[in-house]
Amino acid sequence: MTGSAWFLSHPLGLVCGAVEEPGRVALSGLWVSPTARGTGQARRLVSAVEDWAVAQGATTVVARVFDDNAAATALWTSLGFVADDVTVVSRRDPTRTWRTWSRRLPRVSA
Repeated sequence: MTGSAWFLSHPLGLVCGAVEEPGRVALSGLWVSPTARGTGQARRLVSAVEDWAVAQGATTVVARVFDDNAAATALWTSLGFVADDVTVVSRRDPTRTWRTWSRRLPRVSA
């Protein structure tokens, strides 16, 4: 699943969601245009992935976030995501670490 938000042919944001394993969707590639930051676009994009994840039968959404990305960690915290205790060193840049953030999705009754 990929999604985007546009305004007059200008991309406001992009996101990707993929079933990582049964019951779990990984959200990746979240980007919001500098001109649209602070307008709720990130929340809308995350919500779109979560809606899609629920439709896929997922119970959890995860995102992997660099520890030094304060804006991202603030966003994930505000959305109810929780970072796990495992810190992973980046293969591309060993000076950076990241963690998996996750959030349980609401159950939908059929």
